[in-house]
Amino acid sequence: LQAGTVRALAVTTASRAPFLPDVPSMSDTVPGYDTEVWWGLLGPGNMPADLVAKISHDFVAAVNTEAVKERLGKLGAISIGSTPNQFAAKIKADYEKWGPIIKAAGMKAE
Repeated sequence: LQAGTVRALAVTTASRAPFLPDVPSMSDTVPGYDTEVWWGLLGPGNMPADLVAKISHDFVAAVNTEAVKERLGKLGAISIGSTPNQFAAKIKADYEKWGPIIKAAGMKAE
C-alpha cells in the first residue's frame, strides 16, 4: 500500500480501520460483514481467580503502553486489553458465528 503497487479496496472489520481511514469497510457494502482477527492470552481452565486477575491486569497494562500501541499500530493492529469475561464472551460469540460454517465445511484442527 505504501509503495503504491497495490490498492486497498476494503477492510474486513465491521468499521473502518484507524490506520486506513480512507478505505471503506466491507460492512459499508455488505451489512453485518465482520471477519476481524484477534489475539488473546489463555490459560488452563482451573487457574485460581486471583492469578487470572493478576495476569490480566499486568497484560492489559502492558498492551496499553504507548510503545506497544505504536508497534501494534505499525502492524495494522489495535490494542484492546479487555477483561477475562469480555474475552470469554468474544470467544463464545465467534464460536457461535463460525462454528456452523466450520462444521458444514468439515474442517478439523490439525
